[in-house]
Amino acid sequence: NIEMNFRLDSDFRDAPNNPTEEPEPSQEELDDLLEAIYTTDLRIEKTIDRELVVAGQPFTINLIAENVGPNHTLDAEVRDAMPEGIEVTQVPEGCELSPTNELTCSLGHFREGETREFTIPARIRRDVQCQEGDQFRFISNTATIENLAGDDPVSQNNSSTVRIRVLCVNYEYAAKLVCGKQKDPNTMRLMRGQYGTIVNVHNPNDENTFFFKKLALAFPPKDQKPGKIIPIAVDSLAYDESLKTDCDELRRDFFPNGFPEGYIEGHVVVQSPFSMDVQSVFTAAPLDRKGRVTGVSTIDVEYVPERELMFEEQPQPDLVVVPVHPDPPIDPTTGIQLPEGIPNSLFCGDNGPNGGPARTVDTIVRNIGEGDAGASVLHILFSDGGSTDVAVPALPAGSESMFSVPIPRECYGVGSCNFELSADNDGTVSESNETNNGAASLCLVPAG
Repeated sequence: NIEMNFRLDSDFRDAPNNPTEEPEPSQEELDDLLEAIYTTDLRIEKTIDRELVVAGQPFTINLIAENVGPNHTLDAEVRDAMPEGIEVTQVPEGCELSPTNELTCSLGHFREGETREFTIPARIRRDVQCQEGDQFRFISNTATIENLAGDDPVSQNNSSTVRIRVLCVNYEYAAKLVCGKQKDPNTMRLMRGQYGTIVNVHNPNDENTFFFKKLALAFPPKDQKPGKIIPIAVDSLAYDESLKTDCDELRRDFFPNGFPEGYIEGHVVVQSPFSMDVQSVFTAAPLDRKGRVTGVSTIDVEYVPERELMFEEQPQPDLVVVPVHPDPPIDPTTGIQLPEGIPNSLFCGDNGPNGGPARTVDTIVRNIGEGDAGASVLHILFSDGGSTDVAVPALPAGSESMFSVPIPRECYGVGSCNFELSADNDGTVSESNETNNGAASLCLVPAG
């Protein structure tokens, strides 16, 4: 055994081990370190609760935000720019709706593996219009997620787009309906008796025509208040086909325990993109002292008048894509203009401090029309087959937004990356000119 005696100096704990002359890190280096610590992969998924939405009717948007990892982040947010024609009817907790109809939901401290969900009640405006002769319009809506405290190494899952199929409403029919048994001999709301109604819809159009039916109750309630509005169904009829809605169907589907107060009264509302034929058949029968039907006393058939819904002519927007950077410069040694596709020219962004090809496609979406444009989607298709959808916010007339989209490395596999840009790719925005939304260009790999 070896024994050694030693003594600690009183200031030993304050002395550094292996001291070196390392400089203090700069603020920029500290910021870079924090950004690396909070770098993580965020993902967004967007869905809606139905395949077909009728103009004027509600629907629900569902957003799921996920931190895939490998780190947590101190600050992140979800954004959803609602396009023209969509109204948010209730703002979810933790979210704010801007005057331009953009929803922003703060995620705050978002841990690795954590998931947050947002349910957004919304409505398609009744005055959404289709192209002449069309029954449907498609509205694209994109939600995005952003890591505000660090980088996100996977950009492909930072946005999610749904394409909403909307049934346009140009014609409306309000068919009177009374269903059930009124037993009280003392009330003057409706005479004592049993009542039935059938509403028939006939398609005179030489194509399969879709239409929407809903029940607008006037009674109940008893008070001078509007009753519930109950969606019935979206139906379709081929040429010359006919369909009915009657009291038995309504009781079976919506009042399985029987009609409240014994009967209901209101309107069956039919809405369609094309003109239809709608008729109502009413029957009524008296009751004996025990409330039993004693025979049919009246029957009436009424043709339901057609209401053509009018739309005010509005100034229309016109979306175009334009390059951010100037044309390629002139080579001072040859006097010849350098080719399209070099970094920092037209749509090609910066190539970074180490040279090489452009790292981003830089573009501006500009509204050159006289009307305001709602939110839309910019689509970029790369020559390697990859594509990117970018959410474009609402653009008032004469305004623009700039975007810088990373170019996939695989796109440079053949010496250049070709791409096509398309503003309002899915036709969400009704424009004065639908033929000038696109542009095509390329970015080159420098020689050598």
